Amino acid sequence: MDADLLSRLTTLYRDLHQHPELSSQEHRTAGIVAQWLTDLGLEVIEGIGGTGVVGILRNGPGGTVLMRADLDALPVTEDTGLPYASTVDGVMHACGHDVHVTCLLGAATTLDAVRDTWAGTLVFVFQPAEVEPMESAPAVVNDPAAAERTRAALEEVVGVGRVVDPGPVTGSEDVGVLAATAGAPLVFWLLGGADPADFAGASTPEELMRAVARLPSNHSPHYAPVEHPTLDLGVAALTAAATAWLVGSRAFCRGCGSLTCTLTGRCPAGVVINSSESADEGRRVRTTMLLPAIRRG
Repeated sequence: MDADLLSRLTTLYRDLHQHPELSSQEHRTAGIVAQWLTDLGLEVIEGIGGTGVVGILRNGPGGTVLMRADLDALPVTEDTGLPYASTVDGVMHACGHDVHVTCLLGAATTLDAVRDTWAGTLVFVFQPAEVEPMESAPAVVNDPAAAERTRAALEEVVGVGRVVDPGPVTGSEDVGVLAATAGAPLVFWLLGGADPADFAGASTPEELMRAVARLPSNHSPHYAPVEHPTLDLGVAALTAAATAWLVGSRAFCRGCGSLTCTLTGRCPAGVVINSSESADEGRRVRTTMLLPAIRRG
């Protein structure tokens, strides 16, 4: 990611964190999102579910990938001591939705800039009222084959062996409804937002979980993801995962096996990357839902 985009995203994240809005009241946040997508030249639809926003980036024939972030904050009084802490009494982004929004806008910007590396359609959904009370939600179940394909793309960003399966966990997520309604495979992952120093020396899943347990949980008044590398990795992860689906297996460089080479068009092994080769495989992908969640771990 270039320094200018990272600076813009950091400013955006701090602004969103300072101005949280409760479920179904995300008017300011939605306006910022809609303007950013409009400035990119995307097709923008506002008022989805009340205050939701959708941006559509069409780039020729191919598959369709839907990526989702949530807009709303929680009725929590912030106690982080951050210089950009919430300015709204009793309301805080204590679940990382400000990170969601920032990373997805960063991914939209990045993917728009590298259109020659992929073919298909990207749908960016900014969902309102994710934490609004509801009686129940169906279980969120990752499609095994889709999860494995996406895991490989994520490892291109964070390194082999650094994408950890935490096993079944309880939670309250409604994202499975989107995938079920579209008849599409779901891939849902957790993006770590803690300072990497908090995990120094942890090398096994058990050690990682113990480190997570020592951190303030989301929904806590002390919940404070670090800006970097959280934003950098969040954008890179979304970009890599989406591109892997839209260009198929040919997204991985024949010279060194890296997805990053395909995104940049440069390979240390000297292989020329021909993005047009991906179009046929992309058509065989119907719709894939890529839905990250932010957690401190």
